[in-house]
This record gives sequence, structure tokens and C-alpha cells, in this order.
Amino acid sequence: MPRSNRIGLKYSELRDVMNIPIHDDEKARITHYLQNYASLHNPGIRYDFIKLDEISELENLIRDSGEQFSLFIDWDIPFPPVHDPRFTFIDLFAGIGGIRLAYQQLGGRCVFSSEWDKYAKITYEQNFGEIPYGDIRNIDESAIPDHDILLAGFPCQPFSIAGVSKKNALGREHGFKDLTQGTLFFDIARILDARRPKAFMLEN
Repeated sequence: MPRSNRIGLKYSELRDVMNIPIHDDEKARITHYLQNYASLHNPGIRYDFIKLDEISELENLIRDSGEQFSLFIDWDIPFPPVHDPRFTFIDLFAGIGGIRLAYQQLGGRCVFSSEWDKYAKITYEQNFGEIPYGDIRNIDESAIPDHDILLAGFPCQPFSIAGVSKKNALGREHGFKDLTQGTLFFDIARILDARRPKAFMLEN
């Protein structure tokens, strides 16, 4: 049996160790893993064990890459993950995390987030210690974890009165005929169909 190590780190230190590039979905996977499986806040509660080959960026934290370790993170960020969640949710078209903040303050834990805008992702990571995955169109619905509530702030431009008026004035298609923005609703629909959460909230 490999020897176990207990490692305690501030998230800000771990961020420096990983040298996180915001656009990298591999780093998104790592921050999601830490949010949902690393021990939170109280080292006396429990430790989850992970193998170093699952998160290669952490290999330099201990010498023997064959060992297992337990990781306790001091989430020194404005909005740390909830330790004992009342429910779980996912955050699609996450922006800088406004919808997440409301549901997290109600006792929910976010188990998946997605946002394509580089600068929104930078702010999101600074606030929540999590890098959202990229373009939802490129994410297989089967890869999204089970969750209780789906949250999505999808683009309203092709459907709103102002957006439709603008697109008409520009001679462009709107609604579901807008092939850039109007189709994103169907990505929500395919995830709902595959994961079957208890509830969902769409905001545009």
C-alpha cells in the first residue's frame, strides 16, 4: 500500500503552482476536481485520496509520483465552495458567476461550469477558484456530472425585442434562425434531456 501524505495549501498558492492558463480545459478539469473532491475547510472532517497520475500538475508537491496524498485546501477566495451542500447545480453561460453566487449562497455546490469568454473566465476563477470549461457546443452532455438544478444565462440577443429589431435593421436572421446565437438553446435542451435534473432556470 502506498504511503499517504496530508498536504494543506492555500488555493492562491496552488494557483501559482499550476500556473493556470484560463483558456485551458485541462486546467478547468483540475479546478473542478479540487472543488468537488478535495477536502473543504475542515481537515478534521475527511480526506479524499487522489492519484498523482490523475492530476499531473500536482506531481511536484511530493517526491514520489507513486504515492497517494490527501489534499486540504484553504479556499482564500471571495466565494469558496459550500462544504455541506443542500443541492448541486451546473452553471452554463456562466459569465462572471452572478447566477452561481445566488445559488451558492442558498447552500448549493456547483459541480460544472461553462463559459467561452476569456475575460469572464478570468474573473470567474478569481471569485470562485474554478475555471469554467469552454464553448458549450463542444462539450459532450455525457461528460457533465449529475446535478439537481441546471442554470443557464444563455444569450438573449436573437429573441429579445431590442435584439430582433436590431437584427431586422441589419437584415439578419433572429430567433432560432440565428445560427450563431439562436441555436445555443438546443445545447441546453440536449443537456436537460441527457442529465434530467430536478429543476432548471434559464435567464436571458
